[in-house]
Amino acid sequence: PAYLMDEGFTRAQAGTVLAAGQVVALLCSLIVPIVAGRYRDQRAITFVVIGVNAVGLIGLLTTNSWYALWAMLVLAGPGSSISLALLFMVLRSRSAAQTGQVSGMSQFVGYVVAALGPIAVGAIHDATHSWTWAFSVLAVGLALQAASTTIAARDTHMTPPQVTSPA
Repeated sequence: PAYLMDEGFTRAQAGTVLAAGQVVALLCSLIVPIVAGRYRDQRAITFVVIGVNAVGLIGLLTTNSWYALWAMLVLAGPGSSISLALLFMVLRSRSAAQTGQVSGMSQFVGYVVAALGPIAVGAIHDATHSWTWAFSVLAVGLALQAASTTIAARDTHMTPPQVTSPA
């Protein structure tokens, strides 16, 4: 909404665009994992999600129209990605115990990054007075997500931890 208000939207208009984007994110969080779960390898659908998100960011930064569309595309990314991450934990684990271990670790890291992300993007915007720099941080995040996708979304299972007996 702050970006949209800087672009001339009223608070109500910016809030409406955000609400529409949240609806898209919610729908994607429900639909994308159902589709992805039908395949053994989820890299293609994950790369599509990253691409949609990237197109939204590029649209916001390079055009002066269709803000609602670009915002919906941007928000489709996180909506899809959280559900895909949860799906990967189940699909890649060999046991319920392993799923619990991976889930605890990855959700801890993921939620810390998610909590710090908006603060960092806001701080970058405040320091540079530029949405381009702030959104560039999001683009770096997408690049990191694409790199991790090549591992997390492939058709493989995690190896069980090695149990050693005390000597």
